[in-house]
Amino acid sequence: MFEPVLLSSYAKSIMRPSNPAVQAAVDSYRAALSNDTKNAPSQRQVAEENGIAEATLSCRLNGINKAREASHTHLQKLSTPQEEVLVDFIYRHTMMGVAITREVIIDAAEKIRQSKLGLTFPLPTNYSSIGYHWVDRFRQRHNKIRSIWSTPFEAARHAATTTETLSFWLDELEAILTRHRFKPSQIYNMDETGCGIGQTGRQKTLVYIDKDDPATVQAAGRLSNVGKHGQGWVTALECVSASGRVLPPLVILQGEGPFDPASVPDDRECESWHYATSASGWSSNYLGLEWLKTVFLPHTRPCDDQERRLLIVDGHCSHQNGDFIAVCMENKVDLMILPPHTSHVTQPLDVGVFLSYKHHMRKLAGQDLRYSPNNRLPRAVWLTHLARARTNALCKSNILAGFRKTGISPFNRERLLKQARTPGESPPSICRAPLACLTGENAQLVESRRRKAREVIQGLAESLQRERAEKTLLQDEVRHLREYKKKERKSHTPKQLGTHEYSQPRVLAVIQADEAVVD
Repeated sequence: MFEPVLLSSYAKSIMRPSNPAVQAAVDSYRAALSNDTKNAPSQRQVAEENGIAEATLSCRLNGINKAREASHTHLQKLSTPQEEVLVDFIYRHTMMGVAITREVIIDAAEKIRQSKLGLTFPLPTNYSSIGYHWVDRFRQRHNKIRSIWSTPFEAARHAATTTETLSFWLDELEAILTRHRFKPSQIYNMDETGCGIGQTGRQKTLVYIDKDDPATVQAAGRLSNVGKHGQGWVTALECVSASGRVLPPLVILQGEGPFDPASVPDDRECESWHYATSASGWSSNYLGLEWLKTVFLPHTRPCDDQERRLLIVDGHCSHQNGDFIAVCMENKVDLMILPPHTSHVTQPLDVGVFLSYKHHMRKLAGQDLRYSPNNRLPRAVWLTHLARARTNALCKSNILAGFRKTGISPFNRERLLKQARTPGESPPSICRAPLACLTGENAQLVESRRRKAREVIQGLAESLQRERAEKTLLQDEVRHLREYKKKERKSHTPKQLGTHEYSQPRVLAVIQADEAVVD
């Protein structure tokens, strides 16, 4: 049996909204009074038309009683103008494609509140911080604020896919395709994809929960963590051609020391793969170079030594180091680096293959995880599922679709530019009504003059609170930007080097010079 929950008057006011007829009567009376003071209807007439008591309307007009939500604003952590600043803050970031989490909102609200109270660190011992569930009450007061699942890196991708960035990439790609007349069989794209052994990824599941039965609640809680424990990370380096050819992958397993062949499953397809280990399970400069030497060059060696190949990769550090570029140049491989944060529209493997790749992997691994003890999979079983997922995802139709949608093969500039974000005006601020002005001609009644004076004073006070809150948030953003700029490491982006073609002596010299300084 649950204990009865006692709600505060403020909580009750949130659950029981104000009577809309009262506000409608107030608006109607004020509009009639401003249009024609002499012939305006009386308060009794307006109250009867809206079905409310005359005393209720009179008290609301004189500021004695307020709307149910407004009457409890003094109990809120932030005032109404300060909360409007937070709403504006969320709106601007939403329009910019930046995810604002619950923690960010609480931190911003704390800074506004501490600025309002004039507090500095260290905070007083009796200071009560804004709680975790304050955001829920904030959302109830502002019904346009919703919570959704966000996608990582969305802000960077949104900012990077501009017409200018994609046009620069397409100009360079068109130039090299025209210069060397590459056939589809000579154009390759390589990328890494990774996942944890025994992990099925985030997905919605159906569970049975009876709030009167704690056992079902605990069981559902355990299900939310199934597959999250790590059995090691695995990275697969995949490479495909614009003609639909698939090269054997380099599978990087997490572990120390040399690779153990005993973990390879008894599967004919897995026997042709290349394997390596790393402490993190991720690729590195060394492993990227090993892939180039042991997988790409031997499997794509042309019959004519003078024939060139085009290799398109993203800006990962393992693709733009001096050794990798030098080996490409020695073997007549033209290396093209994709624009940063645009692989979701410019990389064929990302566009046409990897979504299906991971979908099949989740499906196959999830079937075994359902019945395996402790929700764990042996490494050999997991690699067998990887082989099945590759067969399903790396089909010719998916590969050709990836190259076609990215405009690489056949070359199609307009296809890619349709997905570009045209830089426009900055998101507009929330519009607010200007403050009322007093004029001697219209203010004939003392009551009307007092009311308008109160509105002006209240508006000035709210504007001051709003500006102070906005200043606090802007100062905090500037501080974070300065800290980020200090930590930002030097990189070699195509924009900085003036080209996407990295297999050039000039580019190689710049990168090797910077690497020598770091060493």
